[in-house]
Amino acid sequence: MANRWSPNRYQCSTDTELLVSILVRYPELATVCLDASTQTLRLSFLVAGELPAAKFRSLRRRVELSVRAYGQLRSVCPGVICVRQSSDDQLTVLHVVRDIQSLSQEEIGMLVALMREALGSQLTTDDHWVGDDMSGQEEVIDQMLEDIRSSRQQRRLTALRDDGRVLVFNH
Repeated sequence: MANRWSPNRYQCSTDTELLVSILVRYPELATVCLDASTQTLRLSFLVAGELPAAKFRSLRRRVELSVRAYGQLRSVCPGVICVRQSSDDQLTVLHVVRDIQSLSQEEIGMLVALMREALGSQLTTDDHWVGDDMSGQEEVIDQMLEDIRSSRQQRRLTALRDDGRVLVFNH
């Protein structure tokens, strides 16, 4: 039997759409990784140059306090809050890992704003996406986060930017 095209065959899953939507909405993010088995989302930021240890510790503390304060405002107890970095002389990658159960689109926006404020021009932004009207993405992200919370999928997906495109890998 010949292989026939089916519209359902090429539709993206909710988890894939979530990652793409987050990267499209927030050009400050370099990669987003969803690990369904641990129910976590890793947001990665690229920083030009090496981040001094004292500045990283201060930023990590600020992220942790902000996430906890935001959780209190929403009457939600954040599960996983992990901030780590890897760096060399020319580039630092900051990773913020959060649990899907307590994460919201508004919190992602807060984390991006916090990084933008703390890092300024050191924070790398994808110029292909700057200036686009992305306000409609926020409701979509919230709905997809809600759908992911009840999903039974156990995939690990990573989305990254590549020359104006978003690529998603399943691993």
